[in-house]
Amino acid sequence: MVMSLPQVGVINDYTVIEAVGRTLASLLMTEMEDPVTVTVASPGEDYGAPVGSDGQELGTSRVNLFLYQVEEAPHSRNMDWVDVGGGKQIPYPLALKLSYMVNIFTPDKGSNLDEHRILGDVMRVFHANPVVDPIYFEGTLNPNEPPVGVPWEELKVIHHALPLDELAAIWHAINKPYRLSVVYEVSLVLIAPPPHKARRVRRVDVTHVEARPRRQRPVVNRIDPERGYGGDLLTIFGEGFVSPFLKVTFDGEPVKPETTAATRITMRIPDPLPPGLYHVQVWSEEGASDPVRFEEVSPFLYRLEPECKYTEDADFPRDESAAPVLTIWGGNFVTDPPGTVELEATREGEAPAVFPVAPAALTRNAIRWVIAAAMREGLTSLRVRRNGKVSNPLTLTIPTPEIFRADPDPVTALPQELVVVGDHFRAGQTVLYLHPGSLAAPEDVDPAEIVPITVKSERELRVTLPDTLAHGIYQLVVKVYGTYLSRAFQITVAP
Repeated sequence: MVMSLPQVGVINDYTVIEAVGRTLASLLMTEMEDPVTVTVASPGEDYGAPVGSDGQELGTSRVNLFLYQVEEAPHSRNMDWVDVGGGKQIPYPLALKLSYMVNIFTPDKGSNLDEHRILGDVMRVFHANPVVDPIYFEGTLNPNEPPVGVPWEELKVIHHALPLDELAAIWHAINKPYRLSVVYEVSLVLIAPPPHKARRVRRVDVTHVEARPRRQRPVVNRIDPERGYGGDLLTIFGEGFVSPFLKVTFDGEPVKPETTAATRITMRIPDPLPPGLYHVQVWSEEGASDPVRFEEVSPFLYRLEPECKYTEDADFPRDESAAPVLTIWGGNFVTDPPGTVELEATREGEAPAVFPVAPAALTRNAIRWVIAAAMREGLTSLRVRRNGKVSNPLTLTIPTPEIFRADPDPVTALPQELVVVGDHFRAGQTVLYLHPGSLAAPEDVDPAEIVPITVKSERELRVTLPDTLAHGIYQLVVKVYGTYLSRAFQITVAP
């Protein structure tokens, strides 16, 4: 039996396997609560946490998706030719199931807790998205890139509980010690046959009688525009729009038309409306039209890279002039025809500052921005403005050093090594002030009050209090890179 597939939009070519990997990475980087680097590599070739060009670890975590097995779906081998319209048929596409092993790599070698936390976030995202929304599609799966159209099959992500001995065999094959691993099966992935394999057919007769209803079901031929913004006027062209029960739905939600006629309906796109893909349908007592896709193309943001780092850090990305560069990830930054793209940066209590984005610093999904000098401390709210539309805000956070506790406190014997626990310390770039008495503001410390320290990590430093230190109350203040001051932290030296 020949299958008729009038709904076919796109059956992808051989690059779809690569596109699936990019799509899964896009899904994770967008939906994870605490986005991390996502790679698609063999653990045997790229083992461990991300490293810089010098081979040193960057101090960040990563999720690795290892494609370890590709299988042909058994049912596809018995499928007949497919009718794609226009008098053409093609052999049933190659249907594949892709198996990915998920591993987490973190810079903390003394504990697996970060690994467990990130893995839970990954499994939550995949569980919440068993069918991947096309908004995350990359490469040839992306309906807005050639070949244009909706992929035929849905992309399904299924947790596959692989026995421990089979997982161990994979790690043995790549000659690495076993790590916690979770396996997911992604299907179906279709690859179209070569064009020369198609054949032409001719219909010789109609062998059925079609019973037509008293009033035809609504038919939507096209909408104008197909891409736009919330609040825009949308026109629906088609047939069968004459009915006392006529209604229009936008992703299942009723929308009141402004005008209706037998072949045309006008309506306002709901506003506000988050960016993404939506389906428009027309309904009557005879049923519903086939859904037609509309894309809301306002700019949106979902991640900043790097996050919560000093711009002075050695691994902070920089341009040719050594200025710090922030990558702003999102979507709908590029329009056709091209429009003006601006970045709006707002510090608390200040008026927004607007920075034009040069075309060379702009792609469809990312903006590279040299961080303005005034924005290199504290918190800055960032938005993208394009053609009068403003994205959601993201906060650029430049950290400040913090002191959480000191141990021991109170100090009852001298000399004494004091362990100072906090965050955002930097080896070779951190100084500690020991100020006797009260302190009105951290800026009031005296350079003469700097004491020698050892920075053990970003979260711990140590100082030896000499036996010449007088009893009383002292304030600890940390300064990093000669710029960033912590709040004062009080300790007591008791007799």
